Amino acid sequence: MGSEAPDFEAPTPHGGFIRLADVRAEFLVVVVAASPRDLLPFSRLRRDFQRLGSRVVGVLPMDPGRAARAVSRLGLEVTVACDPGGRIASAFGAARRIGPFLRVKTTTFIIRRGVVEEVVSGFSPGVQALRALEYIKEARRA
Repeated sequence: MGSEAPDFEAPTPHGGFIRLADVRAEFLVVVVAASPRDLLPFSRLRRDFQRLGSRVVGVLPMDPGRAARAVSRLGLEVTVACDPGGRIASAFGAARRIGPFLRVKTTTFIIRRGVVEEVVSGFSPGVQALRALEYIKEARRA
């Protein structure tokens, strides 16, 4: 916490690209997810995050084709960045290599003005989403 958030440019499931530095919001919630299902709680709470001046970006360890199918199947309503090689997850410290495999631990990063202010990990994705909302509410009051 307190360090500069790693910038990245990544493909999206629907053929575009997203660059972290171009995302405009008072608070940016980056969810490095082990699975598309881990983004469901954030998608369900999307309007709550928006009301607080926040935007959620999910980072999935898969190629755009697989991610597009998952986003469509699950009805995800958050911005998704595809990270098949784990470069973004590794830059955030949410992944590690075990032999040829990449182990991604679902972790939520709350970023304001390019700085990681809070990291939420070790809880279910639903709890991470709620904790992220609470952090942002408190930070806005301060």
